[in-house]
Amino acid sequence: DGCNEASRGMAYRDYGLASYGTCAPHGNSYVWAWREQPSRTRCRFGHRSEEKLKKSLNRREVVFIGDSMTRYVYHASMRTLGIKESGAYDATGPKHADISNKLWDTTNVNFKWAPLAVDQLNVLKEINQRVTKGTGMQPPDLIVLGGGAWDRLHVYATDEDRQSHATTLK
Repeated sequence: DGCNEASRGMAYRDYGLASYGTCAPHGNSYVWAWREQPSRTRCRFGHRSEEKLKKSLNRREVVFIGDSMTRYVYHASMRTLGIKESGAYDATGPKHADISNKLWDTTNVNFKWAPLAVDQLNVLKEINQRVTKGTGMQPPDLIVLGGGAWDRLHVYATDEDRQSHATTLK
């Protein structure tokens, strides 16, 4: 149980696992872990606290562009950044829509709904046009781009579809 201090301590001591759990009020938890690497390996993948992330992202802009899988990564990132209700089930809200958030009054973290590769390319072009037109806008500090499922499900049936997709990705 990743929400139990004794279990987390045993996982670390006995197996060298750093476990990070998402604890629910009703007792269920989702747990994942990776083996901690010694500093000599130069592996920099590791858990960062909300405070460290806040310091690193101060006055930055992060944009997630993609489909529902990318939206899940966006919500997981928002929860890591302290927005615990991000991604909570809401039957009244739109599923396929952009989401905007300003954290700590300094950091923009946004999600752009773009399920197909051609949609993602268009969002990237829009960002590029806004930045290069002399508007004084800066490019986002980080763009997280994801997709593929919608392309495969909806526009990949014919040779023409596959060729069009390949051309978009170039």
